[in-house]
Amino acid sequence: MRELVIFVMYIWASISDMRNRTIPNRIPLLLAFLWPIWLVTNEKPAELLMNALWSELFVICVLITVGIVTKFMGHMSSLGGGDIKLILSTCLYLEIKETFVFLFLANILGVMFSFLFFIWRKFLKRENRNKEENTSSDSIFMYTFPFAPFLEFGVALALFLR
Repeated sequence: MRELVIFVMYIWASISDMRNRTIPNRIPLLLAFLWPIWLVTNEKPAELLMNALWSELFVICVLITVGIVTKFMGHMSSLGGGDIKLILSTCLYLEIKETFVFLFLANILGVMFSFLFFIWRKFLKRENRNKEENTSSDSIFMYTFPFAPFLEFGVALALFLR
């Protein structure tokens, strides 16, 4: 049942991220609110609590490392606040090995997509050199892409490989 709830929340987050480039705060808050209920109703709450704490610690270390590396390289942050909140609220439900699979698969898919998107944009610019320029309001949709769908695939595969 919890896998279905997580998957539905991720579908909602992905649709919102693709449309507006934002993830509503309600989604991670709802996932975080449902976790204690699931914890209390489970047979081994102490073991699940420890798994969640180790998973959260792992994710926080990864996010801090990514933040430091991207700052050192001189780039803006590669993850939005909604993505970070969604990752942290999801990791409550996952063990540390599932969290690693989740983050690894989401990042690999995201990097592959961004590489293909970059190549596609290069070819598109060659073909449309003489056509009209895009307005500045389109820039957020030109240079960013939603990460929630990749997180969705990562969490679905991590839950499927349990």
